[in-house]
Amino acid sequence: MAALREPEAALLAQFGLPISDETVELARAFADYSWASDTEGGKEAAQKLSGLRIISLLFRFLTGGEGDARKQYLILLLRAQTIKSLTEYVSSHQRTPKAELEAEVQRRLAVFAEQVKLVDEGIITWQGGSSDAAPAVNLPAAGGASGSGPAYPPPSSYGGGGVPSSSGRQTSQRKTPSSSSSAPSTSKSTAKAKPEKSSSGGPGLFDGIFGSKSEPERPRQQTAPKAAPARGADATEGSKSSKSKPSRHESTPKRVAVDPPPAQPAAVPVPRREPVVVETPIKQLHPTVLPSNDFDVEADVQALRKAMKGMGCDDKAIIAVLAFRSNGQRQEICKRFKANIGKDLAAELESELRGDMEDVALALVKTAYEYDAYLLRKAMKGVGTNESVLIELLASRSPSHLEGVSQCFQRLYGRDLLREVKSETSGDFKALLVGRLTVKRSETGEADMTQAEDDAQALFMAGEGKRGTNEAVFIDIFSTRSNAQLNAMFGEYEKISKKTMEVAISSETSGDFEKLLLAIAKCARDLQGYFAELIYLSMKGAGTNDDQLIRCIVSRCEVDMVEIKEAYQQRYGKAMKTAIEGDTSGNYKRFLLGLIAE
Repeated sequence: MAALREPEAALLAQFGLPISDETVELARAFADYSWASDTEGGKEAAQKLSGLRIISLLFRFLTGGEGDARKQYLILLLRAQTIKSLTEYVSSHQRTPKAELEAEVQRRLAVFAEQVKLVDEGIITWQGGSSDAAPAVNLPAAGGASGSGPAYPPPSSYGGGGVPSSSGRQTSQRKTPSSSSSAPSTSKSTAKAKPEKSSSGGPGLFDGIFGSKSEPERPRQQTAPKAAPARGADATEGSKSSKSKPSRHESTPKRVAVDPPPAQPAAVPVPRREPVVVETPIKQLHPTVLPSNDFDVEADVQALRKAMKGMGCDDKAIIAVLAFRSNGQRQEICKRFKANIGKDLAAELESELRGDMEDVALALVKTAYEYDAYLLRKAMKGVGTNESVLIELLASRSPSHLEGVSQCFQRLYGRDLLREVKSETSGDFKALLVGRLTVKRSETGEADMTQAEDDAQALFMAGEGKRGTNEAVFIDIFSTRSNAQLNAMFGEYEKISKKTMEVAISSETSGDFEKLLLAIAKCARDLQGYFAELIYLSMKGAGTNDDQLIRCIVSRCEVDMVEIKEAYQQRYGKAMKTAIEGDTSGNYKRFLLGLIAE
């Protein structure tokens, strides 16, 4: 069972949903979606990041039920279909004039309102007892007010789960002659938007995602020629008392309470694609800084006190302690130093050391969460933003680690990390950073190959397979998929495109957005190779990027530095030790070599 937090519990209680893994996950997705929609500029990001995820989660807990329960599930399903249709339409018509875009959105909302009405009247009913047996679909044909196509999307567009069906109602309108009995209906009638009604009488789960949280607006009036008024049941209110018989050439409105006759069979159910899960074994990682076997906190405190007492500072004594103790042991030293000496160890190191030696020592006396929080604060403080630090940390850190960093950031600096990132960045780059910070991705080695195939196809159609690029698809997939899932998708993408994912990203995107996508892709393929590349680039050419070199070595020396050294040797044909010795000097060099066990 997924951990139930207060926002999810409130949502489940509000909508009367049972507590299960599926409903808790759905409530969590919707809570994130609603939060983003209420923030400045967050609605667009929410549509890009969470829309399809919520739809897929919804299908996973749809079940048959009886009576009012079936109506509730059916209305939820219709909402899901409407949201998916609107999301895809808005994403694919970004250059459409705003007035035309709003008109089409209102038209589709009006269609949805009419669908809800038909559910309440029992005209559209649920067929199929559970989500394991996808029911058939035979929705009434309904052309849009603008005549742009069928208002009810086909069930194959939405994957598995249940789909609504019609009980056979014929609308009261004139018949249109057709050359074939299989030709689709082309009704020109428009449905007026009415307040949607949930059979439970409570608020709708997706209310407020598009438009207002009350009833949808009426569609804009079209200027199409008016059809001649039909006689009989289609007569106006003024002629209700007239009981004239309809012509034999006209259809008589009637409501059928049984299944459609054999001449109008329901569509064949679309088989659901079952997930095919494969698991990649988690790689065993080896750090170069290990806990000291003969750790004596009192002796270490006195050694550090002696090294910084009086004139000058014994750098080698400081290196002998800090470079060969684990982070947990260093935290004990800091606490005991404060208790025994009455001074803060970090403040003492800052006053005694200078330059790169100072940066390494101060980094080592912080916890892993504190160090990353410090790096992010430094990257966004003052004028300008160091985007490379944001990219490195948000692409390489796990979701659970980033959650700890966010809490630490709030505690140390009294600021919300997510809000700071959003205020310092913009556009697609910001949307992807927000996704990396907020989405709880899996940290296991499991990957769904069916999902990988679908994601690869979606990315191809959003980039190489069309003119222009639909960045929203890239943001959604690279925000929500785990490293194992992304790595599986890369293989499927190469089968479709004959290009690597990295080549496709470089050809379809640019700027910081491109750099972040590439960093995520590299981390998914080979995290240790990614850091080996960063260390190599920090010492490549004239000069040394000491900030990047220190950042990589300090953050990985207690995680996977052995594997990073191996990747460095394999990629660049020389040992990392040799490169560090050639680009650094003095006690700073000794400090770094001690951290990588050389």
